[in-house]
Amino acid sequence: MIKYIFRCIGLFSTISLLSLLPSLNTPWHRLDEGRVLKIGFPFEFYHEMMVECPIPNTGWNLDSLMIDLLIVLAIVGLVGLGRKMIDKKQNSFKP
Repeated sequence: MIKYIFRCIGLFSTISLLSLLPSLNTPWHRLDEGRVLKIGFPFEFYHEMMVECPIPNTGWNLDSLMIDLLIVLAIVGLVGLGRKMIDKKQNSFKP
């Protein structure tokens, strides 16, 4: 059970990091509308934009965060269940 929790945390963190990468202001990806930071896939759960130079305007969407967490939990659970079923079938054919 603990390893599934760690897998969920790892997968959610990886997806969040990958959704953050396009928002970074890099030389090959200059943003015309200013600095905008978006985190979350498939649903954006954090948005930050610069209104004034030192003060960013931020917003969390907790509903999208919970949906993203449930999607990751379902994916990890289904993969774990599938692996158990495959292992069970392979062990039943051994003499």
